[in-house]
Amino acid sequence: TTEARSEMFRLMLGSRDMVLTDCVGSVEAALSAGITSDLVLIYVEMVDKAAVENLRRLRGATQAAILVLLESAARRDIEALLENGAHHVLPLGLDADRFSLATITAMAQADRQRDLEDEVASARTDVEATKRIARAKMILIARHAIDEDEAHRRIQKLSMQRNLPLAEMAQQIIDAEILLC
Repeated sequence: TTEARSEMFRLMLGSRDMVLTDCVGSVEAALSAGITSDLVLIYVEMVDKAAVENLRRLRGATQAAILVLLESAARRDIEALLENGAHHVLPLGLDADRFSLATITAMAQADRQRDLEDEVASARTDVEATKRIARAKMILIARHAIDEDEAHRRIQKLSMQRNLPLAEMAQQIIDAEILLC
């Protein structure tokens, strides 16, 4: 029951000098009450679409750390929860052992970190490409007394004619300008 789980969590936290302030029976109740705590504990009996969606909604509504208490220790369940907003997952079932949990969590968090680093690298590359294109447009505007739209069209046309990405074509324009000056 919810009351029994609440009491169990209250005792577990109390023995660690932490206080359980609010206890609600569902994510909807937590969202409607407004989440103001530093830590949110969620009990998940089974990882399904509803549990994942609730976790995503909760993650979007709070900056609090989210600890999911899970009945299963299945790797795919733990990974699904970590991918969808849990900061940590603690299996409670009989098949839960600390080494397996630590291994699964570390690997899932490393994958998540790699994905974020890839996104950052991609964003940086996009920003650099945009800067090169803008610089090439400025060169064409200054050299040919055209507007920005016409400069962009010319870079696009050259890019298509030479079968080069737009950013590479822009870099060639910049390099040519440097050689001519």
